[in-house]
Amino acid sequence: MNSPFRVAVINDEISQDFGHACEVASREFGMEWIELRGMWNKNLLKLDAKEVEEARRILEKNKLRVTDIA
Repeated sequence: MNSPFRVAVINDEISQDFGHACEVASREFGMEWIELRGMWNKNLLKLDAKEVEEARRILEKNKLRVTDIA
């Protein structure tokens, strides 16, 4: 999507399954940006280091960048 704005979707509006949400945002919606709010039925502040690293890996795999944290 070519836009001067960082158009994004809130990940948990798609699914609490972060991998699925990123796949849908990237492949089905054609997004390059994503807004993070919650994943795996947890608030972002409750994620442990392993979950944060997994989220980072999923973002890279789907070529998504984070606009902000909701």
